[in-house]
Amino acid sequence: MRAHTVKFISAKKEFPLKKKDFPLTKNSCFLCEEKITPGNYSKEHHFPRWLLRKYGLHNKTLILPNQTDIPYNRLTIPCCSFCNQNLLRPLEDIISKAVKQGVTEIRNLDQKLLFQWLSKIFYGALYKDMFLQLERSKPSSETIISPELLESLKMHHLFLKSLFLNIQWVDFTPWSIFIFKVNSSTQAEEFWYGDNLPTSTMAIKMGEIGIVAALQDNHITSERLSSYYRKISKQPLLLTEFVEFFSFVATAVAQIRGGKKLSGVPRVQFQ
Repeated sequence: MRAHTVKFISAKKEFPLKKKDFPLTKNSCFLCEEKITPGNYSKEHHFPRWLLRKYGLHNKTLILPNQTDIPYNRLTIPCCSFCNQNLLRPLEDIISKAVKQGVTEIRNLDQKLLFQWLSKIFYGALYKDMFLQLERSKPSSETIISPELLESLKMHHLFLKSLFLNIQWVDFTPWSIFIFKVNSSTQAEEFWYGDNLPTSTMAIKMGEIGIVAALQDNHITSERLSSYYRKISKQPLLLTEFVEFFSFVATAVAQIRGGKKLSGVPRVQFQ
C-alpha cells in the first residue's frame, strides 16, 4: 500500500479548502465554490469556445449518459468571474496554442497543465449532468447524476483546485496521461470525446492530437503500460485504435482498483 502526501503551500486567492457542505448548486462556482452574485456571475464552457470554433462543434451534439443529446454550445457550468478570467482563461490560452502547434508541443507541455485542463472538462461534464433531468419529458424526474455521486469526487475536485492552490504531490503523481498522433480519415473524425465515470478516465481527439487520461490512478496505469505505450506511440494510430486504447485504459484502471492482475493489451495495426 502506497502512502501519499499532498502539501498545500499557498493560494492565489483566499478560498476555503474544505466546507462543511459541498455547495453543488447553480448559484455556486463549480471551481472555487464561492456564491455567485450578479456582480461576479460568469459561465464556463467546459468544452472551451476556442475548441468549438476550431472543430465546428457549436451546433453539433454530445450524447449524454441518459442517451439524449445536447448541443456543445449549451454545455456551460456556473463559474465566478474571477475563476473564469484569472484562472481558466490563461490555462485555455496555453492549451489552445499548444494544440495549434501539434502533438509534439502537447507532449512538451507540463503534464500538470494538461491534467488541470482535462480535469476541468471531465468534472465540468459531470457538474452539468447534475442539473439535467434523467427523463426530459418528466421535469420532476431525478437528474442524470446525483449530487451525492459528484460529491464522491471531492479528491478530484480538490486536485482541480491546484489552479489556485499551490499543491505539491509528494512522491506520487495523481494521473496517467498518454499522448498519441491520431490520423483522421474523414472530417467527422477530427474531434472525438469519451469519458468513463467509474474509473475517472477520459479521451479526447483534436485533429492529429489524441490524449487518453486516467485522472485518479496515482500513475499506476502509466507505470504498468510504459513499455507498451513507448512502442505504440511511435507511429500514428487510427481513430478506432485510439478509442480501443482508451477502453483498455478504463478497463485497466478498474482491474487495478479491484486488485486484479492487468490482463492483455489491445491489438494495434500500425498504418
